[in-house]
Amino acid sequence: MKRFAFVLTSILLLFTASSAFVAAKVVSTENNVTVSADEVIDDDLFIGAESVDIDGTVNGDVFVGAGMVDVLGTVNGNLVVAGGTVNVTGNIGGALVVFGGTINVSDSEVKNSLLLFGGDVSTDSQTVVGNSLVLGAGNARIDGTVGNSVVGGSGLLSLGAEVGKDVTVGVGQLTLNKAANVKGDVVYVSDQEADVDSGALVSGDVTQTIPESHNKSAENTFRDFSRRAAAGYVVWSFLSLLLVGAVLMYFGRAMVEGTAGVLEHNLLKSLLVGFLAMLVFGPLFLALLITVIGIQLAFILLTVFGLLVFLSKFFVAILVGRWICNVFSFKNVNYFVSFGIGLLVIVVVGTMPYVGFASTALVVLSGLGAFLLRSYESYRNVSKSADNVGHEDMSAKEPTTY
Repeated sequence: MKRFAFVLTSILLLFTASSAFVAAKVVSTENNVTVSADEVIDDDLFIGAESVDIDGTVNGDVFVGAGMVDVLGTVNGNLVVAGGTVNVTGNIGGALVVFGGTINVSDSEVKNSLLLFGGDVSTDSQTVVGNSLVLGAGNARIDGTVGNSVVGGSGLLSLGAEVGKDVTVGVGQLTLNKAANVKGDVVYVSDQEADVDSGALVSGDVTQTIPESHNKSAENTFRDFSRRAAAGYVVWSFLSLLLVGAVLMYFGRAMVEGTAGVLEHNLLKSLLVGFLAMLVFGPLFLALLITVIGIQLAFILLTVFGLLVFLSKFFVAILVGRWICNVFSFKNVNYFVSFGIGLLVIVVVGTMPYVGFASTALVVLSGLGAFLLRSYESYRNVSKSADNVGHEDMSAKEPTTY
C-alpha cells in the first residue's frame, strides 16, 4: 500500500510540475498526515501517505492515496480516496468516490453522488446521500437515505435504506431489511430469490432476472472463466482510467473540456483529421527510423502520439457523459460524475463483440482529431496575438529625422 500511495502521489506531482499555475496543496510522506480539527485549508488538497486523518475543514477538492484513511471533518468539495481501510464520518459538499478494501461511511452527509468500490462496504442509518449511490463490492450493507437511485453489483447486498428512486443491482444474494423503503422499482439479477422482510416497503415492482444455468463441462467452465476474466478486465480498466481521468480533469479541465467542445461542434471534421493523422503517422515514423539520425526523434514522436491516443478517450467521455445526462434529464450532475458515466460507457461498449473495435476506433479518431484541431486553433490565436503586438510596437516608434 505504501507503493500505491507513492505512485498516486507521483502522478499528482507530475501534473503539478507541468501545470504550475494551478494552486493546490500537495503532501507526500511515508508517515501519517493529519488535518487537525481546528485547521481550515482554503485550497485543494492532494495527499499520499501511510495513513491520513482529516479532522478539520477543507474548502476544496481532496484526493487521497493511503493505507488507512479516516475522514471526520468537512470537505466542501469532492473527495476521492484510494486506500486499504477507509472510514468516512464527516460531511462532503460534493461527490464521494472511494476505492478500498474495507469502506465504512457513517453519520455522514454527501451532497452529491456516492461511489463505493471495495471488498466490504457499508453505510449506516445516519448517512444521507443527496444523489445516487453506485456500488461495486464483495459484501455490502447499505442503510441511511439515498436521494436518487442505487445502481451496481455485490456478492451479498443487505439494503435497509430509504431510496428515492429505483434499485438496479446484480447480486449473489439480495436482502431487503425492515428499514428498507424504495420509492421506485427493485430490479435484480441473481440465482437466489431476494429475502424481503415483511416490514420492507417497495412502491414499485420487485423483478428478478435469473442468469442462465451453467453446464459444468470443461468447455462451459472455460467459457465461464473467460467471461469473469473479461468482466474483471472491464472493472480494472474503468477504475484505473477513472483515477487517471480524475487527476487529468482537475489539472487540465480547461484543456479537456475545450477539446470536448471542439468535438461537439466539429465531429465529422475531428474524425477526418484523426484519420489523416493515423495515415501520416506510420510512414513518418518509418521514415525517421530509416534515416538512423532520426531514430531518437522517431521514438519521441511515437511516445507523444501514443499519449494522445490514450488521452483521446477522456475527451470523448466528457461529451458522452453530457449527452447521457441530457437524454435522461439528470440535473445538477457533478462534472466528475458525468465524466465517469461517459467513461464507463466507452469502456463497456469497447469490450462488446462486433461493435467493440469500431467504437474504439471512432473514439480514438474523433478524440485525436479534436485535440489536433484545438491545438492548431490555439497556435493560430497565439500567432495572431504576437503579430498584433509586433505591429503595435512598430507603429509606436516615431520616424527618425535627419
